[in-house]
Amino acid sequence: MHPDDEFYENPMVPGLIPSMDPIPADDSLHLFWAAARQKVGLTSWEDLIGAIDGAPLMPATVQLAEHPIECTELAWKVAAGEVTHLTSSVPKGSSPSVIGDLMIVCDADWEPVALVQVVNAQISDAPDGRVITETFECLYAQDRPRAEEDPAGEN
Repeated sequence: MHPDDEFYENPMVPGLIPSMDPIPADDSLHLFWAAARQKVGLTSWEDLIGAIDGAPLMPATVQLAEHPIECTELAWKVAAGEVTHLTSSVPKGSSPSVIGDLMIVCDADWEPVALVQVVNAQISDAPDGRVITETFECLYAQDRPRAEEDPAGEN
């Protein structure tokens, strides 16, 4: 969870836990976004904002789970292409993701892990309300850091 935020659901991206800060003040996010844009070819203004006035230049930053260990593991599974879709509830009155939406998936410490793009979004009725299944493609991923070695050799 973002350190300054309470847990909530983003009405724009149901089921995800985003930062409400327009751009988190963390240099790692800016460096990640710059590298991801370069890698996937999103370097011109038209690529970033298209024909929509006022569209954000940086995608939403999201965490995919509330529990820190699950959040980090799920983020790295998305980065590795092991997880390509998620199903979550659609909060009443919210606007679901649409095809083409970009999101920066973060780990439990709000470190960016992967840039994903929604390639399919389907809403269906469920006994408890509506659910959305979002299918996404990982466009860019950080290299997963190696686990620190135990200097005593006890790993």
